[in-house]
Amino acid sequence: MVMNMSAFSFKYVLRTPRANHIPEHFSENTAQNVLRFHRQLPDYQPTRLVRLQHLARAWGIGDILVKDESTRFGLLAFKALGGSYAVARLFCQKLGVDIDDMDYGYLVSDDAKQRIGQITLTTATDGNHGRGVAWTAERFGQDAVIFMPKGSARSRIENIRFHGAGVEVTDLNYDDTVRLCQQTAGEKGWTVIQDTVGKGDTEIPLWIMQGYMTMFAEAVTQMKKENIRPTHVFLQAGVGSFAAAAIGYFVNVYQENPPGSLSWSRTLPHACLRLPRPVMASLTASPETWKPSWPGWLAGSQTPWPGTYSKTFHVVTFDAATSWRPIGCVFWPIRWRETMSWSPENPERSVSAFWI
Repeated sequence: MVMNMSAFSFKYVLRTPRANHIPEHFSENTAQNVLRFHRQLPDYQPTRLVRLQHLARAWGIGDILVKDESTRFGLLAFKALGGSYAVARLFCQKLGVDIDDMDYGYLVSDDAKQRIGQITLTTATDGNHGRGVAWTAERFGQDAVIFMPKGSARSRIENIRFHGAGVEVTDLNYDDTVRLCQQTAGEKGWTVIQDTVGKGDTEIPLWIMQGYMTMFAEAVTQMKKENIRPTHVFLQAGVGSFAAAAIGYFVNVYQENPPGSLSWSRTLPHACLRLPRPVMASLTASPETWKPSWPGWLAGSQTPWPGTYSKTFHVVTFDAATSWRPIGCVFWPIRWRETMSWSPENPERSVSAFWI
């Protein structure tokens, strides 16, 4: 059901799944293996989980926790987690070894590079993912060409070029830029590192999604140290891969009673609204039917919706003007950069909202 909140320019979708399927690709064991890889990167440090205790008090709830990704690898975003893990998996595949048995130091060695050969990595992005791929290519001594849609911010273009990557700014929208990237890669023999599914390609999108689990595993560890169990998880939507990976992971960790999930986007999620019931049901049919195919909420593709294996999920959309209201609420009136500490004022923690 699509509901409207005209006063705030919101539209939201509420759906309660009829079955719960636990996606094996996002298990706790897999998350720990991904975390082990990222810990080997020279710039790795777990990011902070920040408690917004003043905002929680103002809203009358137990806790609001925010994973602060502004310090991740010095890139101001989490996206490099997915790109770096996917590229490492790709290179291990070319070397014929399992990434769980491979040392990062060898992957960036001259011997490994000689065995792998020179590869050009490419992707389409509006900023952060492309910068993560460029950063990864720089670390591995490989080339990268990043495609960007029209209207891309100059600062984001320069941030990507800073890592030695080539940048192609198109006169196309995001979806068409993705298609151009895939077409060009096919013609030139480049390797696409994209979290949307191309023709027959599900491995790399899945690896990118799994790479994001380092953030989730860190957050769960940080919450457990404070004896906190989240009741709700708030996720940005994007093309859907991040939200799908997060929901898949938290369903695995909290199988008995997974937290409710809410994703938000600046556009109406047409892909969800146009899904035929058989497609929606395909996720819950059996483990064999699940595939990480989230080709973009903006494209309107008919693909399984990530929330179908969670306890419940909600999707909220809003316009550009409305998006500044929660940002202002978090960043200006409330002192949000506070250290993670126990507050005796709300010992019950009746609600613990975890915001990524």
